[in-house]
Amino acid sequence: AVIEGLAVVFAEEYLGTKFEANHYPAEADAWVREILALPPNANYQHWMFQHPDGRTSIGYRTGNYLVRQAMEHTGSGILELGRLTPGEIIELAGYQ
Repeated sequence: AVIEGLAVVFAEEYLGTKFEANHYPAEADAWVREILALPPNANYQHWMFQHPDGRTSIGYRTGNYLVRQAMEHTGSGILELGRLTPGEIIELAGYQ
């Protein structure tokens, strides 16, 4: 999700490309916690595209949220965050 979030934020910041499907909802924090608790063999299709419960693009939207949180907490821009690992970005966003 973090890599996709980096791409979403880069596209928004540098290209002005914004898609409603990539916007994160108010419950994005709960989605992060849900994704972090997933087992390694979780169904990628469900989390990145269409979840059985009706949610869509959870990974993209959550990644956007994580990157935005890391930017807010650190004052870093997207280019600086792009040099970090997903784990580092998750930590900077305030998650373990």
